[in-house]
Amino acid sequence: TRVVSIDAGGVTVEGPDGSRRHLEADTVVMATGAVAENRLYHELEAAAVCDELFLVGDARAPRTVLDAVREAFDIGLRL
Repeated sequence: TRVVSIDAGGVTVEGPDGSRRHLEADTVVMATGAVAENRLYHELEAAAVCDELFLVGDARAPRTVLDAVREAFDIGLRL
């Protein structure tokens, strides 16, 4: 599904078959693209504030929540 237009009443979307629908909405949040945000990790690493520091989830690389949960689980097993 792709966004065709956004107006005061909501969003018009187009499905894979070309059909269009208008979805009513008061607020539209757009999430486009993804970039890892890991400045805090690097600041803490440089400051050597703890013995072990782990970079997980979208801070490592934008992926799915399952990837993040699995990473955290694996780290938890090592602790």
